[in-house]
Order: sequence, then C-alpha cells, then structure tokens
Amino acid sequence: MTLNYGKYRYVLDTVESICKSSAVDECIIGITAQSDQRRRAYRDAKVLQYPHFVVLIQDLKREDALGIEEYLQAQIKQPAGKAIYKKYHPDRRDGMHRRSVGGSDNYTDGYTVYLTWR
Repeated sequence: MTLNYGKYRYVLDTVESICKSSAVDECIIGITAQSDQRRRAYRDAKVLQYPHFVVLIQDLKREDALGIEEYLQAQIKQPAGKAIYKKYHPDRRDGMHRRSVGGSDNYTDGYTVYLTWR
C-alpha cells in the first residue's frame, strides 16, 4: 500500500472524530504487527486499561506504519486545544515522540496503526 497525504489526513480525521466523543476519556495511538495480542493486552492490563481498540489502517510496511504514526503524533500537539490533545494520555502527549514498532522489529510488513481508549 502506498501512503500519501490524503491517506494520512483520512486517518487523522478518524482519530479526531472518535476523540470528540464524550465517551472517550483518554486514548493512545500506536503501531503493532500483532494487533489481536495488542488489543488483548490493553483490554486486560491492570494499570493502563483501554477496553476500546480500533484499527486505523493495516497491512502496512514498517516504514509506512512508522511514518503515519509519527504524523499522527505530531498532529496531536498542534494546536493544543484540540480534543485529541486533551484526551491523549497525559504522560505521552507532550514528550518527544520516538519512532518505534512496539517491540515487533522482526516483521517487515503487516503492521497496523491503532487507536485505543477508555
């Protein structure tokens, strides 16, 4: 799949639409090559429990997934008044974003960018 700005914008629009809901208190965006395992990990975690998980875009090459996640992370911070900024995990929204494939560096494609929330 080739990603362009239009695809990035579409994914951002989806995130912003979800975050505007009063049903969303806090959210996290991430990438993984194992979306089912990641979904269960967030749902069942004792500390960071996020029962809702949506795949924003899937079947990506590693660099495409890293690129779109980096774009989304940058958009969270600008402007700070947006719902996505206010609802993004407070320990993660203001710090420097480090590109990471979430511990699944063994894969070259098949990545998923996701949004999880509570």
